[in-house]
Formats: sequence, C-alpha cells, structure tokens
Amino acid sequence: MIPVNKLIIFPFLFAIFPIILLYSDNISEIPTDELTLPIFLAISIIFLSFLFLNYILKSGIKAGLILTFLVAIFFSYGHIFNFLQEINTSNIDFVHQRYVIIPFIVLSILGVYFLIKTKYNLSNYRSIFNVISIVMILFVFFNIGVFNYNYTDVESFNNIIIEDELEKVNLTTNFTTYEKLPNIYHIVLDEYTSNKVLLEDFEFDNSEFYNHLKNSNFVIPIDTLANYPVTEQFMVSTLNMKYLDNQEYNRLETEKNISNNLVMNFLKQNGYKIIIPYSGYGPHDRFDRSDSNPCSDVLFLKSRFLTELSRTTIVNYFVEKQIEDERRDMQLCSLSKLEETSEEHNKPVYMFAHLFIPHAPYLFDKDGNSITPQSNKLKGLQGWQDTDGYLNEIQFVNKRMTDIVNRILSESEQSIIIIQGDTGSSILNDPSIDDYMTKRLSILYAIHMPESSEVIELSNISPVNTYRVIFNEIFETELQMLDDQYYWNNGDQIENITDQIK
Repeated sequence: MIPVNKLIIFPFLFAIFPIILLYSDNISEIPTDELTLPIFLAISIIFLSFLFLNYILKSGIKAGLILTFLVAIFFSYGHIFNFLQEINTSNIDFVHQRYVIIPFIVLSILGVYFLIKTKYNLSNYRSIFNVISIVMILFVFFNIGVFNYNYTDVESFNNIIIEDELEKVNLTTNFTTYEKLPNIYHIVLDEYTSNKVLLEDFEFDNSEFYNHLKNSNFVIPIDTLANYPVTEQFMVSTLNMKYLDNQEYNRLETEKNISNNLVMNFLKQNGYKIIIPYSGYGPHDRFDRSDSNPCSDVLFLKSRFLTELSRTTIVNYFVEKQIEDERRDMQLCSLSKLEETSEEHNKPVYMFAHLFIPHAPYLFDKDGNSITPQSNKLKGLQGWQDTDGYLNEIQFVNKRMTDIVNRILSESEQSIIIIQGDTGSSILNDPSIDDYMTKRLSILYAIHMPESSEVIELSNISPVNTYRVIFNEIFETELQMLDDQYYWNNGDQIENITDQIK
C-alpha cells in the first residue's frame, strides 16, 4: 500500500475542479447528472496520461506537475480569451482565437520542457499541491451544499403555486365565441427595439414592415415598453401573467417558474398541443409542458453544460465555428417550423418561438446569407459595437416574419399571432445616453387577434398583460388588466422605475 504522504492525487482533483466550479456557478440551470460524463473523461484522461508520463520520466511528482500545468493551460484559455475581448474597448478588433492560442502553445511547450529538464527536488510539492487541491474541491462542495440546503423542494413549491393560480382563472366551460379554438403563435425576437427608437437612434425607417403588419390586421400599440430589461424576467412575467413577487432577483426560482409556467399549464389543460422550437435559449427541454421541441437535433453537444464547459477551455478554439454554425442553424430551423402551418394536428397548437435575432453575434446579412461575425463571443459583446450587423438582422427577420405571417393567415385568419421583442437593443444600454432606460425597454409589439374579436384598441399594453387579453377573448375568462409597471436591475435587486420613464 502506498503511504499517504506518497500519494499523488492533485492532478486528478485539479482536473475536476473547473468542472464542478462551472456547475456550482450555474447550479440553478444544470442537472447534476450532466457532471458524470465530463468528470469521467477528465479522470480517465489524467489517469492514462499519468501512467504514460510516469513510465517515461520515472517520476510520479514530475508527471503530476506536468499534468497539473497542462490542465491549468487547458481550462484557463477560454476565460482569458473572453477577458481579452471584454477589455478590448477600441474599434480595432484584434482579439482573435488564432492570435491568442499561439502564446498558450508556446507557454505549454516551455513549461513542460522546464519540468522535464529541471534537476530541482520536486518531492516537497507533492503534499503542498495535494492539500491545495483538496481545499479547493471542499470549498466548491461546501458552496453547493449550502445552496441545496437553503433552496430545497423549489419545484414542488412551484407546482403548488401553479395549481393555486389555475384555480383563480375564471374559466367558462362552454366557449361561445369560437367553434374551434384558434392556433396561437408567440414569436419573440430577442432585442428587437421599437419603430421610434430605430428611426431616432439608428436612422432606420421600419415603416414598411409595420405597415404590412397593420394591413394584416395586427394591433400595434404605441410606444410599448418591456416590463423588465432582462430576458429571464420578461419570460417569467409574461408566461405567468404577473410581475415578479419580490424585488430580489432569484435566478433558480425564475428558471423554475419559466419551465413550469401558468400560460402553458392553462393551455395544456384546455387541449392545446405545446410546440417550442429550440433556438439556443436554455436546454431544449426547459418547458415542462411542451409536447414537442424541434430543432434541438442540430446540436453536436447535446448537453448545454458540455457546450459551456468547452468554451472555457482550449477546445473553444476548435469548436468555435461549430457552435457558430449550430446557433445559425437553430434560428433557421425555428423560422422554418413557424412556416409549417399546414401540418395537421388533432389539437389546437400553441407555438412559442424565442429567436436570437437580432441579438448579437450577428450571423446573417440583410438577405439572410451567412456571415462570420466580428466577434464570436456568444454573450453579446458585439451588440455594443456593430450597428450595421444589428440593422442587417432587423431587415432579414422582417422578411421572414412577413412570409410567416402571410403563411399562417392564409391557413387561418382566426390564428392569434404575437410578434415582439423581449427587450430593446443593448447597443443603447448606456447611462451616457439620454433616456437610456426607456430605450432599453422600448420594443416591437404587435398582436393579431381573430377578425371576430371585439378586443379594444389598446393605446398601450405591457407584455405582462398579453395573455390576460388573449384568455379573456378565447376562453371568456374575467382576468383584470394589471397596471403598467416597469423595472430595472441594480445587481440582484429589481427597482421599480415606472415614475422615471413615464
């Protein structure tokens, strides 16, 4: 048996540390079972590599230090690359993967060469690195344990809330308005701002698209504002027909309330088939009540966790183009699914499509041709820089929305269609700009109701009231309209700014 003070465990612990750290940072979104594969691969690769290097070098401590050094290089690459992109505030885009990877390769070669050739006694580092790695692992597991202790049984609690809310909806059992329940299409175009902002701040006239919607009997309220400046908050408030319960933002609670939301529960309860094309927002099965999630099959890495993990590593250099192509293909697939309205279903259809258009990175020109973005950082840094890219995608999605609307209404004029932005453009999310909060909340909002509808012409409507209007019309419910309220994020706190922007 190997004495404890001779054990070399630190390369294995250092290898799994970045994996569980990423899980810890995203614990509200990542199922625990997604840890199995990456941890197994990490331990297997380190184990085989350790056996090989130990055999060649005849030194377990050298083998361990070399592997630990390479692990640090491997897992730090993506973080450093993203950091360099964030601090690059110049108009010159010089931060490219092909430039950043070169010093990493050189550093790897020099570091391994030094560790192989050094005559220095490295045995003292065994205990030091073992202790450091154990402390790091225990620290992460402590944070995971605290999180699970403080937030247990959220899903069961959410189910109770949903059941209570459903009971409050005054549902008439015999619908007199429609012989057949209409299909409902809710199309969210991420960061699509209002006509007013496009004209005043981008000098882009979007009247052609707006006129087409009006001529297709869409109601377009004047100067609609999003209730929240963040996608998740928009989703949870819209799909649950209410504002967030408190002013402290809890990501896990928000995610649970999106996955298991009132609108989809209500429609499912009343015979609708729920179809949600996957466009890259969250895991493809994020909605508990969905019957179908097309477009997720384009993913090479089916696990969202593995995809995010790969972006933190040097693998990012090799899979960057793959991820870019996947994101583009998912948007095109979702658009195609919206056009497939002739497909026969034995139930009324509710389709919720959240598209990452015109959100950065901009992957299409104005005609829908594929382009390589200035920046491949998928979190949207490019949105602050490339106005032309933003406007190109506005024009592209306008064309597709025109075709989709024509196709849906040609099948049935009774269809309900909502086309809206979740928030305004992040290009204008800058405190140095006058009324920047109002501009960040300014969105496209258009809704088509059946011709027989007697819905009042609304001069304004908040997204939070969208389904209150629809359910009152279709199901003859008696839901009251909520007062318009608008909020802003200050860290984890949510501030009511209604008085500031009116």
